[in-house]
Amino acid sequence: MKEHPDDIIMKQPDGFPIIIQRRCDKLMDYFLLNYFVAGFFFAYLYHTWLIAIGVGGTCLMAYYCIKIALPNSRLYQYVLSAILGVFVAQFIYQMHGLSEMYLFAFIGSALLITYQKWQLQIPLLIVVLIHHAVFSYFQNAGHSKIYFRQADYFSLQGSLIHILLTITVFFICGLWAYQFKRYNQFRINQTVQMERLKKDAQLVLEKKHTEKALEERNTILESIGDAFFATDKNWIITYWNNSAEKIFNIPRVEILGKSLWQVFSDIIDKPFYDTIKKSVDENKSQHFEAWYEKQNAWHDVNVYPSENGLSVFLKDVTQRKNSEFQMNQLNLNLQRQAKELAISNAELEQFAYVASHDLQEPLRMITGFLTQFEKKYSETIDDTGRKYIGFAVDGSKKMRQIIHDLLDFSRVGRTEDKIERVDLREIVKDIRAIYSRQILDKKITINCDDLPALHTFKAPLRQVFQNLVGNGIKYQKPDQLPVIDICHVERDKHWEFSIKDNGIGINKEFFDKIFIIFKRLHDTEVYPGTGMGLAVTKKIIENMGGKIWVESEEGSGSTFYFTVLK
Repeated sequence: MKEHPDDIIMKQPDGFPIIIQRRCDKLMDYFLLNYFVAGFFFAYLYHTWLIAIGVGGTCLMAYYCIKIALPNSRLYQYVLSAILGVFVAQFIYQMHGLSEMYLFAFIGSALLITYQKWQLQIPLLIVVLIHHAVFSYFQNAGHSKIYFRQADYFSLQGSLIHILLTITVFFICGLWAYQFKRYNQFRINQTVQMERLKKDAQLVLEKKHTEKALEERNTILESIGDAFFATDKNWIITYWNNSAEKIFNIPRVEILGKSLWQVFSDIIDKPFYDTIKKSVDENKSQHFEAWYEKQNAWHDVNVYPSENGLSVFLKDVTQRKNSEFQMNQLNLNLQRQAKELAISNAELEQFAYVASHDLQEPLRMITGFLTQFEKKYSETIDDTGRKYIGFAVDGSKKMRQIIHDLLDFSRVGRTEDKIERVDLREIVKDIRAIYSRQILDKKITINCDDLPALHTFKAPLRQVFQNLVGNGIKYQKPDQLPVIDICHVERDKHWEFSIKDNGIGINKEFFDKIFIIFKRLHDTEVYPGTGMGLAVTKKIIENMGGKIWVESEEGSGSTFYFTVLK
């Protein structure tokens, strides 16, 4: 993970970045190990194993002991500088005074530059100077096996020159460390400054975005039709939009900064007040409708609590509530009327049933007595009398048929049949059986395509097909062979059926009238019937959720269409 410049710089009292210090420590671990290994290499060449192990091991132990014992101290860096000087003295001694080993002192001095601290050159310089002074004295005094240098004598002039050169090298390395530190601090400070400028720019940009978002929010809140107001935690009103001004008739300048309950003290201890308090106490949004007595109006209210206060959306729904009240009243009236209508229908049905039986009994009596009268007095009655008796008998029979048809019409829609699977091909087969005698006598042709099976009421649907097929057989020209075509088309939500005949046809002006009860277009002597068949058919289809209509031309046959819901 990449560290931010603010996390890197100024983490230590001396201002040295921790991440750079860690890299320098790893580099020193590597070079100290190499110095220690180099001591073993020289011990192999010059048989100085005791010096390599003793001095080198002591140096490593001293360095890491100080580093571990004082993890927050920089003392180990100065110990490191001194140890580099000790390693130089160890190598000179191991190689019996070869001056080339000064190279390790210069390498160590250059390595210390990475810490960017010129003071670290001092311990190394002191160790080298003490080493040169002490061992030069011992060698010049004639001590053997000092191994300071291979020459027998080291003059004062040579010593001074050597010391000056050493000091110059260490001074240059210290100067580099100092300049390097200043340069890095300048770069880091520059980077931090750039980051701070970026942060400031980002804050300014975010502020602009926030201001723009607030402006857009305010524009939206001012344009909505709902009244909106907001309060802080102390119920002080902080926002009041245009719709709120209109609904409550309170200007914004007069209400901002005031307590909500100070302005609306009349609703304290009312449902409106209790619900808002509950929303704040439970920190849950609330939606409710409340009656505001002061305005004589209903309000639809949405309350949204937050950490900063409360937001309330409110709209006047008095018109809707009045409409709902009127609708409820209308529903109650409709329910009452439906109940009254159901009672009336039940009474009417009972009346029709009783009336039909009461009417049919006198008709049977009239027919019976006239028939008996004709048989008993047939010899004394002339042709005119018998003709009158025939008219009376036919009239009573027609009256009975009309009563029967009226009962059928009144029973439509009150069937007790259950919905079942109805195979229309079987229904057509039954109709052929009903009209089998007429089919043979008049050579009637009934064509039928592959009709579907429906889930519906069987008896009413059979009556529809029977009535329409029967009309196609009845209303024919005397010299024409009847042809009936039964077809169907599948629609999205319903089946559409058609029953076409080649009969006498219907004039367009009578398309709607033929479905009216007792409406007949022909004389009963030519085409017998009561005029109830199509009225019953229309009522059945409409009760099943469909519709029926006719297309025809007079003299060219008719096609009756009807639909059945799937």
